[in-house]
Amino acid sequence: MFINRLGSGLRHTVVSLDGRTEARELLAPGTSARCIDGRPFRAGGLRAVWRFLNEEKPDLLLTCNWGSIDWALARPRLCHLHQEHGFGAEEAAGQLPRRAWVRRLALRRVWRVVVPSRSLALVARRSWWVPEARLVRIPNGVPPGDARRRAGGGGPVVIGTVAPLRPEKRLDWLFRALAEVGDGPAWRLLVAGDGPERGRLEAEAARLGFADRVAFLGHQREPRRTLAEVDLYALSSATEQLPMSLLDAMALGLPVAGVRVGDVAEAVAVPNRPYIAPPHDLSALARSLRALLADEALRARLGAANRERQRERYGEASMRDAYAGLIESALRGPARSQPEARLAVA
Repeated sequence: MFINRLGSGLRHTVVSLDGRTEARELLAPGTSARCIDGRPFRAGGLRAVWRFLNEEKPDLLLTCNWGSIDWALARPRLCHLHQEHGFGAEEAAGQLPRRAWVRRLALRRVWRVVVPSRSLALVARRSWWVPEARLVRIPNGVPPGDARRRAGGGGPVVIGTVAPLRPEKRLDWLFRALAEVGDGPAWRLLVAGDGPERGRLEAEAARLGFADRVAFLGHQREPRRTLAEVDLYALSSATEQLPMSLLDAMALGLPVAGVRVGDVAEAVAVPNRPYIAPPHDLSALARSLRALLADEALRARLGAANRERQRERYGEASMRDAYAGLIESALRGPARSQPEARLAVA
């Protein structure tokens, strides 16, 4: 998205740290970008990364999340922009002290650190010691929704959730909350996503007695197609910042039953906020689900408010333009050393 937005005046080198390069299919025709398998750099360590960057000599280095922290540590004297979007399962319950110290060291000379949420901006200032002048918050954004969403009426209420099936997404919490809902409107759950937790989650749904009401759809390249068949969006993660799936659900006019992690409660419209439960409070999440399952008019009201909120605050164009402006600002400064600037992304 951002590579396409920046146009043809740049050359890009994308280092895929897990070796996957499917995203290259999204590049606009004629875009100058090469993709490199970054897995060998793990064996070579900081020295291999430093050697590569010294030979590449990019005008701007972009790194993202903890997985690229070696690149943030090893960079020679480069203009460097680092993004942090949240935490994995190992830090879902809190930051690991060693990682916090490494981030302090790696980010102390970064030109800008970009985060999507207020909660992560607070972590960056207080825990990673990133000065406020070098910290930029760019909220995530998605395109506006269309009118394809199903209009309810008849049959079970369809709940949807979109998430990679990893431990920190805690879909087992959602299952247990649904088990607490008890008697009431019939429901079905669509789970869009795949991952190592799938077998355990299938077993948990069977144990709770509603395996026939849960459909595991696997990875969805276009999750909005699934959300178009949904009446209610559910989010049960132990850690989030400002999830794209939540914004997609809002764009399609869905109400949300979720948990208060990251900026989730701030993101949804004000009338929807009472249905965002405290973390780890399964009974509160069950109450939110029960209320929204039982009241179609309430779902419609909250969904309309969420759709308007997404249009006003979380548009894709605003996010894209903010990132592009930041990168262009970096390239106009001392980092730019040649007519055709080069970006290295890890």
